[in-house]
Amino acid sequence: MIKLQKRALNISIALLALCTAYLNDTATAQDGAHTERNASVPHLKIYTHRDTFFAQFPENKPAQGIVPELMHCAANKMQFTYEFVIAPLSRSRNLINAQEHILWFPSTHQGDPERMRRLIGPVGDLNSYWYQLKSSTLDPHSEEFKTKARVTAYTKSTFAEELQESGYNWVSGSADYNRLIYMLMTNRVDAMLAVDFHRALNKDTQILFEKHTRRTLDKSVKVSIQVSRYMYKNEPQFVNILDSTIHTCLGK
Repeated sequence: MIKLQKRALNISIALLALCTAYLNDTATAQDGAHTERNASVPHLKIYTHRDTFFAQFPENKPAQGIVPELMHCAANKMQFTYEFVIAPLSRSRNLINAQEHILWFPSTHQGDPERMRRLIGPVGDLNSYWYQLKSSTLDPHSEEFKTKARVTAYTKSTFAEELQESGYNWVSGSADYNRLIYMLMTNRVDAMLAVDFHRALNKDTQILFEKHTRRTLDKSVKVSIQVSRYMYKNEPQFVNILDSTIHTCLGK
């Protein structure tokens, strides 16, 4: 009985830490570009939520991943400067619509035709997963799951829109993965749909999450780099050259 009480206390303490954990809303990451700027091209801000393998920003090291490599390659060829900026996925639409010389990634190949025309790529494939407690008996690919499971996802993400439009038993999520984990581990939801976001968690949270949960592959989708509406409308020549250059850097 005492052991069970201690175990429950340890889990409660860990969950409390999750509940009170906050991620920075926006942070500037390593620039990665050291080319001289051509006065005729803009300085680019490249926004990402940092949750995928496409770009990682280890402390005191250059940015790593396919997108940093592509931007370094393109910047050298076109002589522009750039910087990476970390921002939550929930801000992507506002950033793309409101700011001028920015890019956002990863962006899925879904949505209205105007948005699709502003995509450069694809730069790779992105897997999505169903995360559940190990004790759950629900099969994410079953009809029972769709009708009975309480599900959630990152706020304002493509996943959130898909789940609501497809008739799942939706529960409003959060723009903080720590809070989503808290919802799952306290049985406020039965499952959450997300990318592999463990890189965005601190070590203790990773250990706790992996210990008590399992994941099931949902699907794999193509993802690209999205250009701001301002650039697409007002600087089409630059966007076309950037598109062509990135494809060259991809080896396509």
